[in-house]
This record gives sequence, structure tokens and C-alpha cells, in this order.
Amino acid sequence: VRPGSRVGLHMSRSLALLPALFGILRAGGVCVPVDPEDPAERRATILEYSGATIVVTERALLDGPAPDGTRQLAVEDLLDEAAAPLTEPVELAPDALAFIFYTSGSTGTPKGVMLTHRALLSGQRWLQRTFPLETGDRQLLRTTLSITNLVREVFWPVLSGGTVVIVPPGDHKDPDRLVELINSGSVTTLMVVPALLSGILENPGFAANTSLKYVFCSSDVMPGALPEKYFATGLSARLFNVYGLTEALYSTYWECLPGAVYDGFVPVGHPAELTPRILDADLGPVPPGETGELCLAGVGMAEGYDRLPRLTAEKFADTDGGRVFRTGDLARQSEDGRLELLGRMDDQVKIAGYRVELGEVEARLLEVPGVTGAVASGLRGAGGHQRLVAHLTCDGEPPTAAAIRAHLGDRLPYYMVPAAFTVIDAIPLTHNGKVDRRSLHELPGAHLELAEDYTAARNELESYLCALWAETLDLPAVGIHDNFFALGGDSIQGFLISAKANRDGIGLSATQVFATPTVAETAAFMAAQGDTGPAPAGSLDPQGFTLAEEDLAAVRAAAADPDGIETVYPLTEMQKGMLFHSLLDPDSGVYFEQF
Repeated sequence: VRPGSRVGLHMSRSLALLPALFGILRAGGVCVPVDPEDPAERRATILEYSGATIVVTERALLDGPAPDGTRQLAVEDLLDEAAAPLTEPVELAPDALAFIFYTSGSTGTPKGVMLTHRALLSGQRWLQRTFPLETGDRQLLRTTLSITNLVREVFWPVLSGGTVVIVPPGDHKDPDRLVELINSGSVTTLMVVPALLSGILENPGFAANTSLKYVFCSSDVMPGALPEKYFATGLSARLFNVYGLTEALYSTYWECLPGAVYDGFVPVGHPAELTPRILDADLGPVPPGETGELCLAGVGMAEGYDRLPRLTAEKFADTDGGRVFRTGDLARQSEDGRLELLGRMDDQVKIAGYRVELGEVEARLLEVPGVTGAVASGLRGAGGHQRLVAHLTCDGEPPTAAAIRAHLGDRLPYYMVPAAFTVIDAIPLTHNGKVDRRSLHELPGAHLELAEDYTAARNELESYLCALWAETLDLPAVGIHDNFFALGGDSIQGFLISAKANRDGIGLSATQVFATPTVAETAAFMAAQGDTGPAPAGSLDPQGFTLAEEDLAAVRAAAADPDGIETVYPLTEMQKGMLFHSLLDPDSGVYFEQF
């Protein structure tokens, strides 16, 4: 690897990821992250477009897709070699490339965003000035490799003398598992999408956390009700809504305060490392309070798109006030500098925290046999969770939802596969001939995922599960044979179902929701385990949990009011941990009782 060499980084989250990442940059290479969870075709496309001739990977992924002539190296083998370390630093110009991150492209293929060492360092310095980390602080690394949160979750703590707590592969979307890792790992800094934070808040163990200092929500709009739900837990960690893009990482931020009320969505706030400017169609400034395009300027901006000069010139424009990145977001800025986002100017949406160019999804939909027209769009539910949906026109018998998903799943990341498909007679157009996306959701059509006959619940447990699924998936009704994934369910919603069921006294894991994806299957499994439905409010079935009579007698003998003790129950695992820490250091103040 030489300065400027493009090196693919094809690894899962692990301890070996850090030496691989730092080694590439230390040698002067340009890191091209490739997510192992992406389909093989997409991974191969990214490596080919980037021009990477070397891929640093792990032994388990050595058979991963790569263009002919690409050399794949397992990081385990590199770490085992007795290679001599670099004797002196590699000299690099500040504007030398550090990363190329590939994002969804409107033409149907990913586009590479080029980030320099200067831009990345500027962003990390701003983070440390604004949200100081100290030696010993711990940042949770839960991001996937292919998005720029990787930079924030690795370099910020490392450059500040902190620690990176790595989430094992497969656990990064599980709210309950994340709560375990946050609490057991004494994490101080957490970055999540709003929908995932909402799921985390359903876990009562999160309210017991004492280590967190900062909680950041990013990559999607924050529903106005989320801060109230967060502060109701009693957590002392500060909560921020942050806005940024791959091309402009640290754009704006807003601190949510207890008691504040937000209509609709939380503001994106005030300027961060970059300087926001609201400009008109001619790239001139608009007065405060008026709507325009949000543009960003500053050192931390990307250089442009790799080998796409026309797109770079279009999105990175020269103005009287200097070079700006045109976000495509409509916004307005108040007299005090506060920013409010008002929607998009183009065909781009955020799904599960990822930026999705609808054109790329539509191009793949048109490859499906029988599909003659396709329009993808984002549909936001009442809780603020946005789903990707598709409206199709077809020639003759339409394909099944399963067939469409199978085709897309081999070519696109999971978050770019629509949750629902509706067949319509014709795609509506505006008066100037453009697709009228706003009217799509009002059109009658055949919902492919609901094509089977509806079957109502047959007992109390099935009725409960049908209602729970319908509430979480924002659907009017769910039948017992409807498939969770065909209804548009995703991993976050699966974990929300699990959290709500456990809250109601039903032991249902998200893994089980995925393994038995119909209400009928899930109910049958639960019935076999002895679950018959939610427990009545305020009830507790102590069967199987009471201790022996001699234990009860011993407790009564030591109690100040023996007659006031009716029975005794064993401690839960969490209570055992609380007791251990309290006995180990009674003056620590880690836990306290509040009446």
C-alpha cells in the first residue's frame, strides 16, 4: 500500500477492524469501506468502481466478491506476520483522500463520496470542542461499515483518549442487546437513529443506566414526542438531534431539554462545524424566515464524487460566498439562526438511517419480469418511522411480493427493498409531466403483500398479537396468516413488538418474531411454551418463583415486621447485579431508591 492506493475494507465489527483501518490510513492508503451485509453484486460493484486493487478482509470473508486481479488479504494473517513497523510517518498533504464512502445513486449505481484527512480532522476537533470526551469515556461502535458514522464512532474516542466498545455483528439493530452492552460496557456516548432509540426506551433496563453522558440521534428526523419519552426515564444524559450527510458530516445540532414541547419533529438546530446557508434557485441568500435550499460550507465538506465531474459540479457549487454543498433539503432559518427542515427538493429519502436514492430502487424494480412502471417513495407512519414503498404498473398477471423481494434482495441492501408493493392502473403525473408522488398513496390498488385471504384471530392470544402487529406496523388490520416481512416489517419494528409484548407480560423475543413470521405460527409457539395471553393489569403469577418455606421463615425472623411479609421471591439477574454493586461499594451512589 502506497500513498493514494485505494484499499477496500471488507470486514465485520471486531477488534481486528481497528488495526486494519488505522493501518490503511497510516500507510497513506485511501480506505474504501465495503459492508459484508450488502448483496454480493453491490460489493463487487463498489470495489470495481473505486479502483481498489487490494482488499483487507478477514479469513471468514476471503471468498467474498471482488473484481479479477484484486488481491484479498486477511487481517488475521497480517497481524500474525512479523512485519517491521513503519520507521517514520508517511508524508501526506492535508487534502489527501482518506476515505471514499459509497452511497445510493440516482442513476441506479452507487456513487463514491471523497473525504480528505483535513475534512475529517476538522470534524473530530469540532466534536471534541463541543462535546468534550475525557480519558476513559466510552463510545459504542454499532454502525455498519459503509456509512460515515464509522468515522465518528472510531476516531472521536480514540483521538480523545477514550475507548471504543464494539457491538458484535448482528446485534446493532437489537434494542435489548444494545441496552445490555451499553450498561455492562459503561458506555458514555451513544449514537442511534430515532426509531432505534424509541425501541431502546421500551427496555426498562435502560432507565437504570448511570454511565451515559451524551445520546445523539441522527440520520433521520426526530419525532417531537421522542424527547418527552426519553426524559420520562429519568436519565441524566444529554440528548441531541444532529443533522449531517456523507458529503457534510457535522452540519447542525439541537439539544433537547426536559419539558420542551415540539410540534411534529424536533428542529435540526444551530450551526455545527459547517456553516449553513439558505439559498434561492440562483444560489443567492434568502431573508431569514423564508424557504430555500439548505447549502453548507466549511472545511469539513467532502471534495466531491469520485470520477463524476458533472455531478460534482452540480452538487458542489461556487457562490459569491465561496464553495457550498447543495443538500437538496428545503429549509428556513430564523433570526436567531435556528434551522428547520421542510422536506426534499429531489427524489431522495432516509430509510432506517440510510440515504436512499429512489431512482436506484426504481431501476431495479423495472428489471422484474412483468413490471412495466415503478415509483418508489417514502411513507412515514404516525410514530415517525418511515418505510420505503413501491407503486407498480404491470403487464398481465403481476409478480408476487416474494418474487420481487427475492430479485431486489440479490442486488440491493436490505434497507433499499420496499416494505410494500401496490399495483395501480397508471402512474399519476403532474401538469408538467413529472410523477405525482403525493397522490400515489391515495390511489386504489392491489396490495401484493395482502393478496391472500384475510383470516381473523381464533383466540385471545392471536387477537392480542394481531392488534400488536397492526399497531406497530401502522396497519388497519392483520390476519393470522399475514407474513410480518410481507407486511413491511423490519428489524426495528420486530424489536418493538418484542419490547411491547414483554411489557405486557408475554415472553416474546424479536428472534422468535423473525423465526415465526405469522401470528398463527408465533401464537402456536407461545402456546406450546405456556403463554396464553397478556397478564391482567397489576397481576402477578408467582407460580414457579416462590422460595421454600424455610427461606420465608428466615426472612420473617430477621424482619422488623414479620407479619407484614406475605411471601418471598428470588432476585432477578438485574437485581442481583444491583445488590452486588451496592454491597461492594455502599457509598458509590450508583443506585438509589426514589419514593
